[in-house]
Amino acid sequence: MANIGDIYWTEIYYEDKIESKVRPVLVVNDEVGSSLLTIAEITSSPPNISPTYFDQYKEPIYKWKDAGLSRLSFVKTHKLHRIAKNELGTYCG
Repeated sequence: MANIGDIYWTEIYYEDKIESKVRPVLVVNDEVGSSLLTIAEITSSPPNISPTYFDQYKEPIYKWKDAGLSRLSFVKTHKLHRIAKNELGTYCG
């Protein structure tokens, strides 16, 4: 059972393509009685020195090692997805 704040490896589909990529995601909402979760994508790409518009939505994961990640990572708070609970991949941390 996923808890809010857990990180999982999950297949994420690109918005404009049929392709997908397995990437870490943060569970941000688990509604009682629902079969859906809200997740946010995680990236290891830091904000640019001259920030782009979307860089303002990257929040650092300070305890990335404790979370099972291999390097400093950032939650992309503007990249939220609703997925079925059974689509959640492998637990990371």
